[in-house]
Amino acid sequence: MRAHGLGDRARRPRGTQRSRRSRRRPRHPRPEVVAHSHSGGHDRCALGLLDVFTREGVDIPGEISLMGYDDGRLSDNPRIDLTTIHQDAHGLAESSVELAVDLLTEVHALDAGAVLEPTLKVRGTTAPPTR
Repeated sequence: MRAHGLGDRARRPRGTQRSRRSRRRPRHPRPEVVAHSHSGGHDRCALGLLDVFTREGVDIPGEISLMGYDDGRLSDNPRIDLTTIHQDAHGLAESSVELAVDLLTEVHALDAGAVLEPTLKVRGTTAPPTR
């Protein structure tokens, strides 16, 4: 900004100052018990929670178990190791296309459908409750 004559308009967002004082500032106090477990919904939500909890020093799965849903590509990464519910995406797509074709060709009644059972993929972000 200064190089373009706009130094007087430059503002640093809160929390980005890297002074010695700001580095030594204590973290937010954590409650004694956040929760025993949390289902992050979609794996991406759970990954966001995993990031926040890890940055705050929360022991996963020691203090809290965390689980996602859909078994995304990152879930089985060894550094993430997210417990999740696996959906058979290929099977869902195949059933959806078959159902759409059946409806268009009037082969089946409108109440036709398919049920694909999801499966639990237990990995490193869940543990038995401690209490």
